[in-house]
Amino acid sequence: AMHSGTEAMAAVIWASSDMVRASCPAGAFASSLAGQGLGSVYAPAPSIERPVGQAHDAGGAQTPRRPAAEPQIHGRSFMSDPQSQPAERHDVVVVGAGFAGLYLLHRLRGMGLSVRVYERAEGVGGTWWWNRYPGARCDVESLQYSYSWDPELERDWTWSEKYAAQPEIQAYAEFVAERHDLKRDIRFRTSVEGAQWDEAAGLWRIATSAGPAEARHLVLATGCLSSTSLPDIPGRDAFRGETYHTGLWPHEGVDFTGKKVAVIGTGSSAIQAIPIIAA
Repeated sequence: AMHSGTEAMAAVIWASSDMVRASCPAGAFASSLAGQGLGSVYAPAPSIERPVGQAHDAGGAQTPRRPAAEPQIHGRSFMSDPQSQPAERHDVVVVGAGFAGLYLLHRLRGMGLSVRVYERAEGVGGTWWWNRYPGARCDVESLQYSYSWDPELERDWTWSEKYAAQPEIQAYAEFVAERHDLKRDIRFRTSVEGAQWDEAAGLWRIATSAGPAEARHLVLATGCLSSTSLPDIPGRDAFRGETYHTGLWPHEGVDFTGKKVAVIGTGSSAIQAIPIIAA
C-alpha cells in the first residue's frame, strides 16, 4: 500500500504502459487495398478500383482479416441515435497520427482516396508525442525510424545520434508531416469514441469528440505504447505527493531537486528515466 503522507515520499512515477491495444500494420493495410480490394481491417466493403503496386512492409505482416462478429469500439452502439451535426464522409478514417498513421495517410492519398486521421494529441508522433520522460530515447538505431519511401527525406535528414532521444524522433515526425503536408488531413485533439459497421450502407459510422464521421474503411493505427496504465495499488488515490506517469509527462518538465522519488516499474521507461532523475 502507498503511504498517504508526503513525509515518506515526495513524488511517485508510474513507469507502466497499456500493452493490450492493437494496431494495424500500415503496409499490410495498404497492400490489402491495392492487391486484394479488402474493405478494411474489420468490415467488408466493395473493392476499390484504384490498384497500385504492392506496399512495402518490411515486417512481412499478413493481410488483416475480418472478425466473425461485428466489432464495436468501447461497445457503444449509436446508429439508432444519430448525432445532430452532419457526418464527415471519407473513403478511409485512420485513428492515430504516429509513424504508422503518417505513412498510411501518405500512402492512401497516393491511391486517390480521401483520408481523415483523428489524433487525440496536439501533434504527430504517436508514442513519441506522449512519452517525454527524462532519458526517453529509442533502443534501436535511429535509422530504423527513417521512412524509406522518400529518398529526399533520407537525403535531407541526418540523425545526430546512433540512438536518438525523444525530442529528435518527435522532430523527425514533424519534419515528415510538414514536408508532405500531412497535417491538413489530420484532426488533432480529437478522440474516437465509438465505431459501428452499417451493413446496409456499407459504411463505418464513427463517433468522435468533434462530431460524427463516415468511412468505407476504418484503420486503428493506435499502437500499443501510447495509453497509460495505473496499477491498482491500495492508497494510490490518497497519496498527497506529486505523481507522474512516463507516458503522460508534463511538456515543461519536472524539477525533482531535494525530493524523494519512487519509481514503480522496471521496464525500459524506468531504466532510462531513473539515472537521469537520480543524477
